[in-house]
Amino acid sequence: MPGGPKPTRFPYLLETIRSHDSDECLIWPFSLTANGYGQVTFQGKGETAHRVAFLVTHGHWPTPQGQHTCDVPACFNPRHIIEGTPAQNMADKVSRGRANFCKGEKHGNAKLTKEIVFQIRADYPLYGSTITGAKHGISRQSVCDIVFGRTWQHV
Repeated sequence: MPGGPKPTRFPYLLETIRSHDSDECLIWPFSLTANGYGQVTFQGKGETAHRVAFLVTHGHWPTPQGQHTCDVPACFNPRHIIEGTPAQNMADKVSRGRANFCKGEKHGNAKLTKEIVFQIRADYPLYGSTITGAKHGISRQSVCDIVFGRTWQHV
């Protein structure tokens, strides 16, 4: 909105929902949570935009939580929000590949990279039971867990 004042968040949410009549995502243009969800103040309390959009449209809060069907956290189109339990929401995230689990080298305590894991697996048949993890700063048990697929299964 060049030249004019920016609308406040809650009135913007209401007006946008009332005037939007398509199935396209409505992307929240204001501040987002660390997980990418729109933030709005509702009745003096911080709330996510998609939950408030659901409330305004359906007359009740999504119980126990709102679940996106579009895989876009910043979307607040009430047509894209359904009610779901935390377990249903997590299962949906996992099935769609959106679960942000810290695996492998993304884990804060990781000592290895996927390249090192590939090397450990390639070296194991050469050294058999004599291989140790000293070369990589890990235990022999960690090497066995990698080789036999108990850890680093995603690689």
